Amino acid sequence: MDDDELVGLADFMGLTDLLVGQGPIESSKPTMKLRDDDLRTFHPLGEKGEHEERFSLLFAQKLFLSGPYSMAELSSWNPNLRPSGVYALFYQGGLPYYSNFRSPASTCPIYIGKTGQTGRATGRGQGGRGLHFRLSSEHAESLKQVGLPLMDFTYRFIVLSPEWVSLAEHFLIRLFQPIWNSALRGFGSRNYKPDTRGKKSRASPWDTVHQGRLGAGALERSRESTLDDFKVNRRGSERSYQRAKKLLKL
Repeated sequence: MDDDELVGLADFMGLTDLLVGQGPIESSKPTMKLRDDDLRTFHPLGEKGEHEERFSLLFAQKLFLSGPYSMAELSSWNPNLRPSGVYALFYQGGLPYYSNFRSPASTCPIYIGKTGQTGRATGRGQGGRGLHFRLSSEHAESLKQVGLPLMDFTYRFIVLSPEWVSLAEHFLIRLFQPIWNSALRGFGSRNYKPDTRGKKSRASPWDTVHQGRLGAGALERSRESTLDDFKVNRRGSERSYQRAKKLLKL
């Protein structure tokens, strides 16, 4: 991010005064005593998160300009394109415990994820395998293995430079609280493949309700108990979506 982009972002957040007109940083001699100000937690978006909602809505509005596309038509992607970014899946099927999350207009995400985060440690982010691989080779395969028809799902996405990917995912999940990110987590885990070391893992809540994914955990949970917990914990997702719906005027 260059200086102009940084100032532009600060202007969007109403923080321009922090960057403009401050002059050069003065050099100083090392000190042995820690300053109280240096030990305070830095909140780039404000201590009360007053700018978080603006960022959440910014990413959500961009997300809804994409698609929606059918998960059954992923072959239309050019496999040579490997963009990094974030994406949202939407459910349009008839399972009764998802009745409040059916989204014919593709506005209520059931899952939000990200991809393309290689090179973060060096600051030279690369696209990695990209959005198409994540959606087709991982998520579509997971859905097929547990018998969830691809035609019951749509997706939207945002192509982003790698440094923005985790931030966008964070804000979108915080805004919508999708049930496969919270009350029924485990769908997006990359740890479901068989463990070659022979260790047994516990099935995720998602794999307990949607059984059949290969290597989904040798230690089973109670499906009935997991669904009971889900019915209680899904209320937070329902409230978050209704709030987001009002904010976005969906």
